[in-house]
Amino acid sequence: MAKVCIIGTGNVSWHFERLLSFRHEIVQIVTRSPDKKSSFNNIPLVSYDQISRECDMYILCVSDDVIEQVAHQISTFIAPTAFVVHTSGTKSVTTLKAINARLGVMWPIQSLRMHSLVDRNDIPFGITSTTDNDLKDLVHFVESVCPQVYKIEDHEKPHYHLMSVWLNNFINHMIYYSEKYCEEHELDSQIFGKLIKQTILKHKHANAFDTQTGPARRHDQSTMDRHLEMLDGHENMQAIYKLFSKSIMDTYPLKTK
Repeated sequence: MAKVCIIGTGNVSWHFERLLSFRHEIVQIVTRSPDKKSSFNNIPLVSYDQISRECDMYILCVSDDVIEQVAHQISTFIAPTAFVVHTSGTKSVTTLKAINARLGVMWPIQSLRMHSLVDRNDIPFGITSTTDNDLKDLVHFVESVCPQVYKIEDHEKPHYHLMSVWLNNFINHMIYYSEKYCEEHELDSQIFGKLIKQTILKHKHANAFDTQTGPARRHDQSTMDRHLEMLDGHENMQAIYKLFSKSIMDTYPLKTK
């Protein structure tokens, strides 16, 4: 069991506190506003000048643009034998270089929202560290609470993050447009729940190229024209429909006889 200090009180820290307390001791949550009402489970909220020097693991759950600043701020409190990690999908482990300790990244490759708990088995982690030994120990620490751990090099992480945005944020935005369109036309958007689920689940057994269907895949121009006409007045949806349809048709060109 490790003694853990979590720095930050946002969405990610809320999930880390619940995830890690399963196997480890959360000693404190560090915040700029320790007097604020807490969303955490009876764990002391302390200011930055009250950081414990006795923790084994310090986890920076702060916004990307202040990681380096926070690293400088806490550097004098950290023992060289302790681990300090951040949880960003975009920032390098080198943003922690001001700290003389074992450094790493624990990036949860999942969309996390406060008060919406995600099963630990559904949170893959991308792990980075500065030495092979530290990487091995960090992987062991994460595997104590989550089974899906992937070793990711610093130069690979931006590409993984880009694709996580592509797959999660953009697909979510497509669902938002669907819900909005259904609301405008007094349709029940819940009817598409199984379709959305199956669209994702089928990729566990087949690649996306082989599972593509729809009018653009068939080069069914009359159906696409009718859909575009129905989207008159929905400029963004119309533009996305055109862009995606063209991309699909380019991916699956008509075979000449």
